[in-house]
Amino acid sequence: MASVVQTERLQTTGGDSSSAPIVAAASDDGLLPTDVLRDILLRLPAKPLCRLRAVCQSWRSLLSDSWLVTAHEVRQQPLIAVCKLEPWDLFESYGVKPLDIRILDTSGQLVRQMRVENCILGYRSNTFCMNLDLLCVEGGDKPLRMLDPAIGIVSLLPDVIIVNRGPYTYTRYSTTYVAGRDGSTGETKVLAIAQEMAYREGTFCCVLTLGDAGGWRETGYPPTSAVPSSSRIMALVKGVLYFLVFQEIEVYDFDKEKWRPDLLHLPLPNERPHFLTELSDTLVASYQRSNTSMDLWFLTDSDKAIWSTTPR
Repeated sequence: MASVVQTERLQTTGGDSSSAPIVAAASDDGLLPTDVLRDILLRLPAKPLCRLRAVCQSWRSLLSDSWLVTAHEVRQQPLIAVCKLEPWDLFESYGVKPLDIRILDTSGQLVRQMRVENCILGYRSNTFCMNLDLLCVEGGDKPLRMLDPAIGIVSLLPDVIIVNRGPYTYTRYSTTYVAGRDGSTGETKVLAIAQEMAYREGTFCCVLTLGDAGGWRETGYPPTSAVPSSSRIMALVKGVLYFLVFQEIEVYDFDKEKWRPDLLHLPLPNERPHFLTELSDTLVASYQRSNTSMDLWFLTDSDKAIWSTTPR
């Protein structure tokens, strides 16, 4: 059975565009000296390096070296994806046109530039990728596109077939997509949350595994009918996705592919601006006290909903 995820090649410039493999042993008897090879490997993202470990024992030994692992963690900096959107773009061809995405490092230097054809442009996006080296855009023909800047591949996801269980025969749904990673298998999954637009009474959820031939799978219903609308109120921690909904937190487990039935209580009322994030594999709730300070609360026990102002 063919995979449900189709792929297309990105148009890319800058960065490491060569796809030719580098062949060298852990000692200096290969095509490149080990010190030169290590310097090259330090410039690559983590994901391609993990794939190289599966090639042979020599690659596995080289990439498992503690010095290389530590040096790679120090050298790798966060990257920022930016795209330029002009106000009049929304009215040209109904907002469907090529999208140029630039990948910058923290110093503002261009690492890679990509162009994705046939994209829908808009100020609001209902697609989020949590803690992943992926980008998400919606195509003009509606399929969701998952971009992997490291290897220049776009994955085209199949359409979500919504089962309408609401009280109205004819209705429209607004779908939010959230990509996350299974904490046990490392697989990338996409959660689709479709909500009936007019009356907000019907919610349909399904999940898909990238590269899997099984397609979308129904995955139950959240404890409330609210749908996340901002990445500031979401966090992915060890394969568990947290959504901030008013005074409570909804929890979805990517490993088990199910919603937890109980809501998680916040440590304090959210009267001030707040958001959720992940820090060192821990869920963090932030409360803004003023323009210059904020309080951080760490979830030390998710089962008992124990929060602490001191990280573990």
